[in-house]
Amino acid sequence: MELFTDDRHAAQELKDGNVEALGYFYRLYEQQLHQFLYAYCRDHDLAEDMIQCTFLKIWEKRKHIDGARSTKNWIYTIAKNLTIDALRQSRYQEKVWTLRPAGTEADHSTLDQIIYADYQRMVSSVLMKLPKRNQEVFELSRAQQFSNKEIADQLNISLKAVEKHLTKTLRFLRGVFKDQQLLIFFLLLKL
Repeated sequence: MELFTDDRHAAQELKDGNVEALGYFYRLYEQQLHQFLYAYCRDHDLAEDMIQCTFLKIWEKRKHIDGARSTKNWIYTIAKNLTIDALRQSRYQEKVWTLRPAGTEADHSTLDQIIYADYQRMVSSVLMKLPKRNQEVFELSRAQQFSNKEIADQLNISLKAVEKHLTKTLRFLRGVFKDQQLLIFFLLLKL
């Protein structure tokens, strides 16, 4: 087990791919993060899940560690953003379930699956008409559930640019599917 002199040393080791540095940060911040995240979600299990997701995301983004910035702030920002995204997604799912007619099954019938697949193909073909960057931003936002901040980091563009691309794409889709808006809304939630 390697000893790290301080957070900056451990951050540099993590950036270089040293998994022991990830363990160092986990041991150092796990309890504090749990308390911090619990304050957001009031759910111990979700807080634990978000801690695991946070350290997975840290490992995935280790090359982006900035030695000049506080590693602790970076870790807390990732944890907070992931938790907020999870809570948002949970709220959207609750809204969709409350809109379902009473007595409908959670599993979709074969007909529902066919209709969903057809609409998914239609949306995909329409998206192909958009500029490449709009497609990338939409894919990361809807299919991969990235936050706007994560998309900006991944594509090296500003947060405003991400918002602009999403607004343009959604406006375009609403225009194309204006007669089928509610159906497309449910489809976009699933993408």
